[in-house]
Amino acid sequence: MVGQYVHSQIEEELINKSEEILKEEGYKDIKVVGFNLPYSFTYLFENVEGEVFFEMDGMVENLNVNVKHRSNNIPLLGVFTSDYEYVMEIPSLRLMNLFNLI
Repeated sequence: MVGQYVHSQIEEELINKSEEILKEEGYKDIKVVGFNLPYSFTYLFENVEGEVFFEMDGMVENLNVNVKHRSNNIPLLGVFTSDYEYVMEIPSLRLMNLFNLI
């Protein structure tokens, strides 16, 4: 249960951060509605590719992003710590592809 709670908290943070980044890039009418973070990020401490789901102009689209840990931690035991520092990257090429949606 602790691991699921930590995983849900990270996904919620990533939803907020994704929307913030996209709005900074000029997508003012965008609403991030979900984030699919693989469980291997939380439980196995792997760097992963996640999926951001967003609504724009009444359509739901998705965008793949990289989510990487900033520090090393022991798999499975990491869910019991508050040491979850990570970086989310939206590669510039993917941002350029997003422009085609507008």
